[in-house]
Amino acid sequence: IADPSQPTTRVSDLGYGDNIFDWVVFEMHGVEVHTRVLLRRTDVDECATKRHNCHRHAQCTNTVGSFHCKCKEGFEGDGVKCTEVKAAVKEP
Repeated sequence: IADPSQPTTRVSDLGYGDNIFDWVVFEMHGVEVHTRVLLRRTDVDECATKRHNCHRHAQCTNTVGSFHCKCKEGFEGDGVKCTEVKAAVKEP
């Protein structure tokens, strides 16, 4: 856990269960104020809720605060756009 008495402007991603906190340090009327801010109570699973832009031939993986798309086997691309990989034709 971050020590708010240390000269730090921001210490991020202090997770406690489903809660994510940030220490925020700012100056108010000449006094340095340290406070802990609740950023998010729970993570939204964009994959499960279909709130992602992954291609239909991509796998969506949820991450805290975001998601990642990866093209499935047999497809290539950035996960948002996937195209089928054509098998190389062997010449006789």
